Amino acid sequence: MLRISFAITSIILILTCIFSPLMKINPGLILIGGEYTVQAGETRQGDVYLLFARINVAEGGKVSGTIQSIGSDLEVDGLVTGEIFSYGGEVKMNPSARIEGSINTTASLHGLPQLPSILMVIS
Repeated sequence: MLRISFAITSIILILTCIFSPLMKINPGLILIGGEYTVQAGETRQGDVYLLFARINVAEGGKVSGTIQSIGSDLEVDGLVTGEIFSYGGEVKMNPSARIEGSINTTASLHGLPQLPSILMVIS
């Protein structure tokens, strides 16, 4: 099972690297599995891509870009300057949250197997 998860993760990373110049994306963070918190006072530059992961933008934290997630949970207390696209995950907006773009969501994918955690910070 671990080999299959590793193979899927590798394919996703390779496709991201191949197609990112064509899609004109600005990756600042790619998180596959696991959990990440944008701390108070921290500014995450660029777009954030999540695959079966969990991210929290703490109060006083800032994401300067778009957040795109597949099967991931997102909790926002801080500021997101771009849009949020959530495919099959949950988006929780707390009272202190500020989103400057739109929020787009689809049905939940909970119950799918978790992938091993991989964090790529591109700066």
